[in-house]
Amino acid sequence: MGRFINGLMFKNGGKGGNFDKPSLNTIWGETRKRNGGQIKKIIVGSSFMGTHLYQEMRRLQSLVSSLTAEMDVKNERMEYMERRATDLSTYLAIMTDERDKLNQAFLQLSTSLSRMTEERDQLVQAHLEEMRSMQRIVYENETLMRDLETHSRELEQQRTEIHKREAQLDIRSNQLSVLSKEVTRKLNIVQQNSERAKDTSSRENVQALTEVDDMRRKLEEKDYELDSLTNLNNTLIAKERRSNHELQEARKVLIEGLDGFGNNGTRPPAIGIKRMGELNDKPFRDICIKKFSATEWETKSVELCSLWQNKIQDSGWYPYKHVTVDKMPHEVINEDDKKLRELRDEWGKEVFDAVATASLEMNQYNASGIYPVRELWNFKEGRQASLKEVMEYILQKLKALKSVKRRR
Repeated sequence: MGRFINGLMFKNGGKGGNFDKPSLNTIWGETRKRNGGQIKKIIVGSSFMGTHLYQEMRRLQSLVSSLTAEMDVKNERMEYMERRATDLSTYLAIMTDERDKLNQAFLQLSTSLSRMTEERDQLVQAHLEEMRSMQRIVYENETLMRDLETHSRELEQQRTEIHKREAQLDIRSNQLSVLSKEVTRKLNIVQQNSERAKDTSSRENVQALTEVDDMRRKLEEKDYELDSLTNLNNTLIAKERRSNHELQEARKVLIEGLDGFGNNGTRPPAIGIKRMGELNDKPFRDICIKKFSATEWETKSVELCSLWQNKIQDSGWYPYKHVTVDKMPHEVINEDDKKLRELRDEWGKEVFDAVATASLEMNQYNASGIYPVRELWNFKEGRQASLKEVMEYILQKLKALKSVKRRR
């Protein structure tokens, strides 16, 4: 392609917009065609025109070069913008996918939230039901506790009455025995006198026989009274046995309910269940830690504890002796027992005391020695817990649990 400059056509001579310098013949021909008869004037000014056109061509070439460079820069920027557009399109596609994923997650979260709301409502309802159940349990336990206290007072009164009746029976029995002996003695005297002194006046005999009849009648009355007291005593004893049976049944129920109740795993509760006749393994662990390595002390402790537990449960082993305390016979540990002496010499006093305690418990609560038995125990005072203590402890725990749930 060419370009018109000052009325003349110039052809593009190459890349970058450079134009070829026009020849005089070309200028002459073009001028002739356009202007016809002004040939002479053009020839005179052709030299000046050629110089001016050459300068203009150089300026245009510089301009074209500048424009070409600018075009290159703009092309590069256009390519950069195209790459950016491509990157943005890719990023937009990724963001669209992320948005879809977030929408899906939002839907799932909404569904989960709805489900959690339903579960919360169900838990609230269950909590209310449990609170009502706890209130019923507290009320029932309070009622049971009052009944047990009343029953215990009645039982204590019955025991007092039985002891009183037994004392009265002893007194009456002694009186009847003395009266019976006196009647027998007087009857013998009367019989002897009647045999030896048949000539005695009839009035004296009648008086003696009257005295004997009076004493016999009194003896029969006393005998009847003694039978009544005996029947009453038997009735009271039967009632005491029934009351004791009911109390034992109540203890069994509490033992079943309290087994594992309130034990946090670090120390025993104030009131709980103790397995009477079961060895405390702590002294065995302590001594084995001192005597054996870190890899075998635990195994040795278990073996030693199991060995002595089996010996305690062996009914053929009797390491006890009888002593009298306050005129009452008691069984205590015979420290001269051969096995116990060997145990104390080899493993120390703490292990000996643990075995002695468990053995005495087994002998007291399950003399057959087959297995340890559970018992309500006051761990704070180290003794058997009363029913009143157990019920107070249960009510205390229930009220504490109720207050915790109310705070939640």
